[in-house]
Amino acid sequence: MKQALVIGGAGFLGTHICHRLRSRGWQVLSVGRGKHATPEIEHLEWTLPDPRLLGLIAERRPDLCVHCAGRASVALSVTDPFGDFQCNSVLTASLLDTIRTTHPQCVFLTISSASVYGNPERLPIREEDTLSPVSSYGYHKYIEELLCLEYATLHGLRTASLRVFSAFGRGLTRQVVWDVARKAVDISKREIQLRGTGSESRDFIHGKDIAQAVELIVEKAQLNGESYNIASGIEVPIRELAEQLLSIAGSDAQICFDGISPDGYAHRWHADVLRLRKLGFSSEVSFQDGLAEVINLAKTYSHCS
Repeated sequence: MKQALVIGGAGFLGTHICHRLRSRGWQVLSVGRGKHATPEIEHLEWTLPDPRLLGLIAERRPDLCVHCAGRASVALSVTDPFGDFQCNSVLTASLLDTIRTTHPQCVFLTISSASVYGNPERLPIREEDTLSPVSSYGYHKYIEELLCLEYATLHGLRTASLRVFSAFGRGLTRQVVWDVARKAVDISKREIQLRGTGSESRDFIHGKDIAQAVELIVEKAQLNGESYNIASGIEVPIRELAEQLLSIAGSDAQICFDGISPDGYAHRWHADVLRLRKLGFSSEVSFQDGLAEVINLAKTYSHCS
């Protein structure tokens, strides 16, 4: 049985990845902190970085290591850039070098971010386009990708980076989809206040589809340190997103934007996903179904609070 080690496996993305791999016959070990650990997945509740993690790789000798731990906050990277560097870039370097020295046969995938692009020069964004981050988080994800390329090119490891765009779905209780959904199900609100202008756009992808992308890349990609856009390939303005969520929630509240674009965030995102589609990718969760799932979850939270 193939062995997979998922770093950050009890987080939002990690949980989807763990369950996808397990359903495909992998034996999965999850490591890190998170609120989504489940009994069917072996899990070690460790605060990362943990020195035991390096010995664990040498002992278990996994066929695959998926790294989706670390910080995922643009805002926090602005106020604490060095902390973000340690939690993201340094941890990635440590994992790669441990694999190099103890088990170089292991495939290594890192979960990167569309933040590496910053404000793109053209849309849709292709993997070969210029990387120009506008946040410390984006720079540190860029460093992670360079590390994967370095260890593939100079040390022969099989690596790839997954540039995830705007993830959403059950289990993610933050970021724009969740924020709007929570406000949409609040029947006391007649007006919903949102940041920005409403013309900002994102390319959304459900957590289950990200897990599908991981599976396809492990099975079919070159694994020479290359990067993949992980997205639906559909650009959605934030105003349109808010209108769809309100419609699903059955709310007639008014949407108001403050007109202030937050620091460190790109204005528009729209991914070219041809490279991923060539591996056989096709979304398994429609955007509407994914939004309905989040609205139902927000209603549950609302009733419990």
